[in-house]
Amino acid sequence: MRINIISAGTVFLLASLLACSDDSSSPTATPPPSSEHRKVVQIRDNFFSPKDLVVSVGDTVEWVNLGSAEHTSTSGPGCTADGKWTSALLSNGQKFSVIFDADHVNVTGNIPYFCIPHCALNMKGTITVNP
Repeated sequence: MRINIISAGTVFLLASLLACSDDSSSPTATPPPSSEHRKVVQIRDNFFSPKDLVVSVGDTVEWVNLGSAEHTSTSGPGCTADGKWTSALLSNGQKFSVIFDADHVNVTGNIPYFCIPHCALNMKGTITVNP
């Protein structure tokens, strides 16, 4: 019988401590973008899939190299970088992301992009950012 009284007392004490705890010191992690706000462009050898993509302000676009050659994602018309973004050379399996918002790439409308090593082979695409 004594064990039951101690167990009940222990349960009461733990419940009281939990009810009074202040969790405000815990850091809050920023969650990754939901799949609704994350779009993926596959980089294949000498083409992007999809080539043209429509996103909204706040969306993240992730390029994933699934080809055997190294590729980039570089913003700009024709084969001229305009400085909005450029990835390093991405090997197979590597990824590169751009967030289209006021803190990162703050542009709406059509944004052309290309692969630096393969632009002459017409490896180009367009991101259309809607407000």
